[in-house]
Amino acid sequence: MPNDLPPDEMRMRAALGLRRDPQQRPVSHRPEQSQPRRRFVREGEVAVTMINSAAADTSLIESPRSRLMALEEALTTERSSHARTKRALDDALAANKALETKNAHAELAYADAIENERSARAQTEAALLQLQTQLHEMEERARHLESMTASQPPQPKPTASPIAYAVRRSKKASNAGEAEPVKWWLPNRQAGKHRH
Repeated sequence: MPNDLPPDEMRMRAALGLRRDPQQRPVSHRPEQSQPRRRFVREGEVAVTMINSAAADTSLIESPRSRLMALEEALTTERSSHARTKRALDDALAANKALETKNAHAELAYADAIENERSARAQTEAALLQLQTQLHEMEERARHLESMTASQPPQPKPTASPIAYAVRRSKKASNAGEAEPVKWWLPNRQAGKHRH
């Protein structure tokens, strides 16, 4: 059975004296003969002597009341620090919320502007298409009229009747006696000379 153990464990058992091999039994020595028996001290058997008398001073020893006051002061400090931190956190959260709202409004305004620009572009393109269609129709009419006038013989100009000629001549004669009207709104020199 001891051979069933790994060699490391066998060495460890041998070093600890736990080997139970009947062939190798260590020579037993009585502990009383080689080493004195150890005895533990019981409470009250050892005398306590104070070496430093300054430690006995009452000012250096904290009373429970002073410790309680120090702890309460530390607690008050922590509470005020916690309140400041909480206020700063609330302010940061409010600022974050305001920025998110502002960003959402900006995105809505951007989307509206894009939609307005698209609708204006669509209207402009529709108007341009309509004008191009009208231009094309006008060009077709002009070509048609040109082809019609090219195929017709030129007509003689009507001559003026003697009465119309006389009326025109009398108007010219009546205008010759009158002074030329002053054109005060024009900035030329002749209109300025007539003024003076």
